[in-house]
Formats: sequence, C-alpha cells, structure tokens
Amino acid sequence: MFYNFIYRIVKFFLKPRIRLEGAEHIPAAGAVMLIANHIHAFDPIVVGVAMERPVHFLAKKELFKGNLIRWFFIKLHCIPVDRDNTDRSALRRAVEVLKNGGVLGVFPEGTRSLDSEMLPFKSGGSYIASQVPCMILPMAVTGTERLLHYLQKPVTLKIGEPFPYVALTGEKRRDTLERITKMQEEAVKALLMPTEDRS
Repeated sequence: MFYNFIYRIVKFFLKPRIRLEGAEHIPAAGAVMLIANHIHAFDPIVVGVAMERPVHFLAKKELFKGNLIRWFFIKLHCIPVDRDNTDRSALRRAVEVLKNGGVLGVFPEGTRSLDSEMLPFKSGGSYIASQVPCMILPMAVTGTERLLHYLQKPVTLKIGEPFPYVALTGEKRRDTLERITKMQEEAVKALLMPTEDRS
C-alpha cells in the first residue's frame, strides 16, 4: 500500500519527463529480472516509474542506516546487500521475489559509474537468474547523471527484448554464468548506442 502510494505520486511528477522506448518489451506477468546501467541515484526511480508492476531493487546496505530510512526503503521493497561479502540472505530474498512471480531490479555493475561509462557487469544477477526460471529484461538509462540536466531535459529509458537464462548442453555452470553475464552486458551496451549505430 505504501509502495503504491509513493509510486503514484512519483509517477505523476516524473513520468512526463521520461522518454520511454521499447515499453512493448516489458512482460505483463511472470518472474522478471530487470538489469540496467547505473549512473545516478535517480536510476531506480526512473526504472521503477516505467514499470507498472512493483520492483524489488537490490540496494547497498549502507543506504539502510537509521531506523526511519531503513523502514522507508524496506517499504519500497528494497533488499539490502552487503557488496563486500557473499550476502546469502539477500540472494535468498531476491530468488524468493522471482519464485513469487515478481520483478527484481539489479544494477549488474555493482556501483554507480562516475563518468557515465558503463562498468563491467558482475555475475551476481546471472547467479540469481540461474536459481529460478525468469525473463531477463535489459534497460539503458541516460540523462540522470546530472540532476540539473534531468530537470531541464527528459531522461531516456530504453528497454530491450527480454531473454531467459539458458544453460547449453554440456556447458559448465561457471561458463554459463559468464556467458549470460556477457549477454546482459552486451544487451545494455547496445541500448546505450545511438539508434543509427546499432547493427
């Protein structure tokens, strides 16, 4: 209820400022793990507004300091993650979201890019997708890197075609994780390219 209340308010003010491309690729139902590049703290808000379904974002545990802030983020379905260690609790909660047919939000770079250049993707998202059948939905955010820029010009969110986690016959688990992670990285990178440059 709290999530829906906040969502409606934020959507009312921000959606007109978001240029959305590829909305037809968003699955209307079923487990979805959305992946996106990360350049600004606004990115989860932009992605969340574009989705018509609640999104459970993985977020660094440092954001959950203080009872009020922690309560706020938990009510927004955020899952705290210890980025310095293997956080099995966060992994279990993320998998549970997908098992329940929900939407999980992951920024595979693991942190924000300080120069807007996409960082190499980590394999955590691929591991989660390997635990439960789901569709991986690539997204690319541009325009949030400067708050002033966001207020002056629309932010662009491009959404690509979803794809499943599929292990090839005879493929080792580690090789599958690396391949799926590379597929995610290439899908988001392609969305960041100008339309005329895409092959």
